[in-house]
Amino acid sequence: MLAIEIQSPSQSLDEMIDKAIQFFDFGVKSCWVVVPAMQGIAVYRDVEHYQFFHHDDILKDNTLNIEIELSKVFV
Repeated sequence: MLAIEIQSPSQSLDEMIDKAIQFFDFGVKSCWVVVPAMQGIAVYRDVEHYQFFHHDDILKDNTLNIEIELSKVFV
């Protein structure tokens, strides 16, 4: 199961991360925190481990075997 949180202008990054990692308590296997202002996505595989992808990177979620070109997400 995947959860995706998209940051709004009124939310702090810390607030987004705190909210996102709570999903793991409900059985989520991977959580993405989308930061539009940075054109980036942090992919959390658990509460303590994440990888940040931005701009022209290819997002690779190894937990769910998903790959996405970020240049196609942030156009």
